[in-house]
Amino acid sequence: MDELKAKINDFIIGQIANAESPQAAKLALAIRDAIRQYKEAGGENHHAFSVGARYEDGEFVADVDFDESNEKIIMYYAHTDDETVDALYECGPEAEHELARLAGLMLSEGWVDGYRE
Repeated sequence: MDELKAKINDFIIGQIANAESPQAAKLALAIRDAIRQYKEAGGENHHAFSVGARYEDGEFVADVDFDESNEKIIMYYAHTDDETVDALYECGPEAEHELARLAGLMLSEGWVDGYRE
C-alpha cells in the first residue's frame, strides 16, 4: 500500500511541477526521495529544513536535513513554519505543492550545482 501511495504522490508532484517546468518536477521528486532516505536512516524532524541539490549525468540528486545545515540551503529555520516542515517530513499529499515550489525556486535562483537552463 505504501508503494502505491508513493507512486500516486510521484504522479501528483509531477503534475503540479509540470505546470511550471518538467525539470522542477524531476527535482521535486529527487528532494522527496532524499527525504525518504533521510527518514529511513533515522533522521529526525528538528523543525527546520535544509536542502542541497546537484545535476549530474542528466539526473537531479538531492540531500536534505531537517535541521539548519550550513552545508545546504536553509529553506526553513527552526520553528519558523512548523506546519510546512512537518508536512515535508511526512511526505504526505499536502507537501506536494511545497516540494514543487521549492524545486522551482532552487532552479530559478541557480541553487542546483551543475544545472544550467
